[in-house]
Amino acid sequence: MIEQARHVPLLSRPWDPKEAAKAVDEVVADALQHFDPERFWPAHARDDGLQDGHSGIYFGAAGVIWGLEHLRRVGATTVEFDFRPHLPRLLDRTKAEMATYKDYASNGSLLFGDLGTALLIMRLEPSSTLADPI
Repeated sequence: MIEQARHVPLLSRPWDPKEAAKAVDEVVADALQHFDPERFWPAHARDDGLQDGHSGIYFGAAGVIWGLEHLRRVGATTVEFDFRPHLPRLLDRTKAEMATYKDYASNGSLLFGDLGTALLIMRLEPSSTLADPI
């Protein structure tokens, strides 16, 4: 299951909270560097052939945004970002993507549908117009 050539070898050294915080900030900064307001993020090569810019929780931008926001909310990163300007487009994109899946067009789920994206948006920018569909 693990391909050693694809992983950084484990190092045996004592835990250092400052080094851990620095590493988290580096991961967050890297994610933000690859964000594109039009295409969101590139797909991972092993994401079952998905194209760049997927928007949902499981494979795409909503999941990345949720993860980054979680890190900020719990104080694990000091990197500044604000995804609220991109939220309406994110939900529209997720709805359009889900409409292309025969089995999910009207019955999407939390991880593979528009519900996860809508819940993310409600957390970041609550709206009564979004509350009813949720």
